[in-house]
Amino acid sequence: MKKLFLLVVMFLFTYTIQAQQSMNVSNVDNTHLVELEDGLYRVIIKCDEGKLRQVGYYKEHIDGSLVRQGLWKMYSPEGKWITKAEYEDDQLVWIQPRGGDKYSIDVIRIKQLQHRVAMLENRLSNVLD
Repeated sequence: MKKLFLLVVMFLFTYTIQAQQSMNVSNVDNTHLVELEDGLYRVIIKCDEGKLRQVGYYKEHIDGSLVRQGLWKMYSPEGKWITKAEYEDDQLVWIQPRGGDKYSIDVIRIKQLQHRVAMLENRLSNVLD
């Protein structure tokens, strides 16, 4: 009976280790994926010094690729969160800098367009002067 119990415990322990995937994405960041449930992964990205950079979630897409899903947080070198964002099927829904307002993707696009228009107006005025 003891041997059967040990066999079951070893199987469960091995299964748990295999479910926790870890991989290096680049030589700068260390990315660790842990499968939470079928097709949903928690990702922890650290720099080479071991300091936390980002925490978020991936889900498995229909084509087998991993796409950002849910809440993502980015951290400063001191370990404080500096930005958080919400993703849905790899598309940014909103972003909020620490101590700032939350901006939807529509507001961000409007601000980007306003910035581009201002740059073009500035160039045009420099050419005409």
